[in-house]
Amino acid sequence: MSAGRTARITFNEVVRCVRIVNSENAPASLRELESIGLKERPIVFRPRGKSLEFQNKSIFSMECTVMYKPDVKTLNGWYVDMNMCVYYEEDSRHVYRTSKISSIDGDVITTSSGSVYKLGRMDPLIKKRLDHVSMDEMEPLHEETLPFLMNATLDTYPSLLE
Repeated sequence: MSAGRTARITFNEVVRCVRIVNSENAPASLRELESIGLKERPIVFRPRGKSLEFQNKSIFSMECTVMYKPDVKTLNGWYVDMNMCVYYEEDSRHVYRTSKISSIDGDVITTSSGSVYKLGRMDPLIKKRLDHVSMDEMEPLHEETLPFLMNATLDTYPSLLE
């Protein structure tokens, strides 16, 4: 080596030398030629090129990719009004109303608020009025039976019009 140039060694060579010095087979006498102070700056690794495909997107525009299955609640004593809201009995004393139905899949409905419900037993007063109508229990809100359901609801509960 020339007098003006310094030798460059890699990190792997330094690790290998340390392992040799600390091993059992190390030479009996080690002499320190020159003490060299290491830099205290941390090593920063910078990726080359585009490492992520959404690198130019804002973090606020990213979508959630975690899919969760919403809880399905069974509604008993249900009926439908003219606004496509479902009324149901939670217990024998309280009647609740859902938000508007946004999608129907057989006897499972999804409301505009994102809640998912399974239709259980129909309101007995409505069911009695619909004895003459053939309804599929697996698809009670079919487009052919929906007008009959709404008429039976308005006949049974006229206060819903107000």
